Amino acid sequence: MCLLTTEIEIMNKMSKERMQQIWDCELLSAWDERGKIRMWKVIKKFICRVFPDKEANYFDTDFTDIVDLLSSTQIRRCLDVNHVTGIDGTWCFNSDVIGFIHGRCEKLSMDLINGVPKPLLLLSINDYKWTKVNLNRNKKRTSKRAYQKKKDKALIKVKARELTGTNWNTVK
Repeated sequence: MCLLTTEIEIMNKMSKERMQQIWDCELLSAWDERGKIRMWKVIKKFICRVFPDKEANYFDTDFTDIVDLLSSTQIRRCLDVNHVTGIDGTWCFNSDVIGFIHGRCEKLSMDLINGVPKPLLLLSINDYKWTKVNLNRNKKRTSKRAYQKKKDKALIKVKARELTGTNWNTVK
């Protein structure tokens, strides 16, 4: 997706540090112990705050356009890496916020679970080590699983009468 001139102007007006602060604030404020909030809501709130003109047609926009928009901001703690193409992106729309944070920074997740106040975490969020998740991490596992499933579908004949332990050839 090509950024329009108005989007470039907005990005120039708002520094990357401010966009990072907005992302971190939205991410941590969406964390709750029940795990009911999904990442699409965090992404929507972030886009509506950074790009207010995108709010009206957010649900009409394709996921790839949203991923491209997030990639263009180059904010940390948002994008994952695709080791095959080398392009950063995110496809975590349906995951919950707890899983998103825990999969990328276990120490931050544990501090949230232990009840450390969120404003204190926001102040020291750069001290946490954040790892990007490989977007192709499941391809090898998925192909192995598909091969095993194909192998398991081989025709297996089980004679049920042989499993009972009685001799069916003799009449009693």
